[in-house]
Amino acid sequence: MTALRARGASEELLADVLRETESLQLDDDALEQDLGTPEEYADALVPNPGKKRAGPILVTGTIAALAWVVITLVSTALGWDLRGALGPLLLWPAVGLIVLGIVGQFASDSLRGPPGGYR
Repeated sequence: MTALRARGASEELLADVLRETESLQLDDDALEQDLGTPEEYADALVPNPGKKRAGPILVTGTIAALAWVVITLVSTALGWDLRGALGPLLLWPAVGLIVLGIVGQFASDSLRGPPGGYR
């Protein structure tokens, strides 16, 4: 149970696992032989608990911001006058894209259900 709790499993999932393992009426060694170590079993039920990667929304926002910065720098190097067209707003779109990526990813992660499909 400790391995499942460490992975953020819900109380409902913990109760289901406890009922399932108790219904098998096996001792600890037999359970480990059938289901694997507690860590392996927990990983099978709730995979990748602590491996938090940047989500696709955040990555897209960051790539778009970097592309804007590169376009700005390349156009300046080529002699195009973006400052004349955009004035002081030259880098604000890049900042906006990063902020939208962060907020979008936060909202996406917040709306996603917990691991394992239990709510």
